[in-house]
Amino acid sequence: MPGPQFRPAYRKLFHILLLSSALGAFMYYRQYQLVWEYPPSVRIPLLKALYSDEKDASEIEKYLLHARDLCSRIKGDNHMLTEKIDLNLAQVYQYLLKDEEKALSCYQNVLKMIDQRNDNYENLVREKAAIHQRMGQVYKSSRQIGKAEESFNNAMLTLLELPDEESFPWPKKTLERFKRKIKRRDEKYSILKIPDSKKLQLAAIMECAGELWLDKGDYALALGVYRKAVEFLLQEDPHHPRLPILYNNAAATYSYLGKFREARILGQRAYSAANDRMKPLVLCNLAMIEEHAGMLKTAKDIYEKVSEIADPIRDQDFLRLSHYRLNLLNNK
Repeated sequence: MPGPQFRPAYRKLFHILLLSSALGAFMYYRQYQLVWEYPPSVRIPLLKALYSDEKDASEIEKYLLHARDLCSRIKGDNHMLTEKIDLNLAQVYQYLLKDEEKALSCYQNVLKMIDQRNDNYENLVREKAAIHQRMGQVYKSSRQIGKAEESFNNAMLTLLELPDEESFPWPKKTLERFKRKIKRRDEKYSILKIPDSKKLQLAAIMECAGELWLDKGDYALALGVYRKAVEFLLQEDPHHPRLPILYNNAAATYSYLGKFREARILGQRAYSAANDRMKPLVLCNLAMIEEHAGMLKTAKDIYEKVSEIADPIRDQDFLRLSHYRLNLLNNK
């Protein structure tokens, strides 16, 4: 007996429904994969947290706390699965609830758990470095500059402690000694002695530390870490998406130091490497460099270009800045 015959319109609708069902099942499977390693009783609150709306961060916190309580009872406080939940909780506190104190508490718990784990040493070191970096970001957002510096310093030094022949010969000393070593240009501290596997993570940490020191006004130190981070990324991936940001920040640092020629060169590199979303930011930075250099006409032209290429909805901040600076320059 022949099967059911569908009209073309119904056949198309049937295919769409079939495809959407398959896609939904696949997405559910991918989400379930994230929690399958947990005990069955822990999976339910974790899935609820995954499917919760980010706007309702308190609900996500509630489900994660419930999952953590269950997991610690079943697996123990120092188990890797409990550690993962603590890490997720820390990110909820840091990015959604903006509760720096609880975020730091969770990160510190994760560090203690990492120290008690018997795992691949290199993996442990990478995880510890990442936690120190996140703690530095929390301290920075809460304006605890000294602790942020210490955390970024710990992140870099932790990452460079791996006991292999190619490790960067950098003993774990005080922050001041670390700063002196960053500024030195000795051949024995060449970046070529850092294994490739560590360079991308180290560049990310250096970018965060550079932003902190740039905000603090320690331009020489910020420039040192930006330059090294750029070298790391160029060696690993000449088209890395973070390169335009590093070029842009380094250009701003050169401008603050009064080195406008170098600032322009790096600003142009940032513009060449930037995508469409980033170009208004880079152009605003280039215009500010020209203002600091006293080239007001060039600065005006760049601000006008920002108005031409910026998206009126996405780039409202850059449009407001360019219009404000143009008005100031026109009134001079």
